[in-house]
Amino acid sequence: MLDALLLTYAEDRAIIIDEEITPKMIRTVVIPLLRLDADEDENPIDIYLNTMGGEAITSLAICDAIDSLKCPTTIHVLGCAYSGGLWIASAGRHNPNVKKVAYPNAEFMYHRLSTGFSGNMTELELECERAKQTQRKLENYLLAHTAIDEKMIRKYKDQDWFFDAKTALKLEIVNEVL
Repeated sequence: MLDALLLTYAEDRAIIIDEEITPKMIRTVVIPLLRLDADEDENPIDIYLNTMGGEAITSLAICDAIDSLKCPTTIHVLGCAYSGGLWIASAGRHNPNVKKVAYPNAEFMYHRLSTGFSGNMTELELECERAKQTQRKLENYLLAHTAIDEKMIRKYKDQDWFFDAKTALKLEIVNEVL
């Protein structure tokens, strides 16, 4: 059923991200997106975004795909772009083929990387270092793809930062609020 549904959306040149971001999205989002971009059809691609977020590295993989698109593409932020969804909403800033729009009641949320470590002390130390590296990668992506600056990142390092579509426009996460 899911594969048939994904095929229908691909035929309509639409990618929908409306669940937790997990590694399976390489198969359900990234690969279909890259295939649509590589086909001979010159019709635009629409990405519909409404997610509470999820796995950080997969979020960045989706961003990498969006940043590389050659086909005209619009990211539509319909409901929420929380956590990893914020990174996806900010993707494509330096790609002239990507436009990003938010609906008036869309919400955005930034927070620092969440983890769930377990194991012995050596494993915890290694995981902590890896998490710090991932956090730096996430912060650098936002700094390069939005008007969010280091002062804002420091201000919200210990809490969730929720904001509306108008603020997302001011922060250059989206190009337009409908």
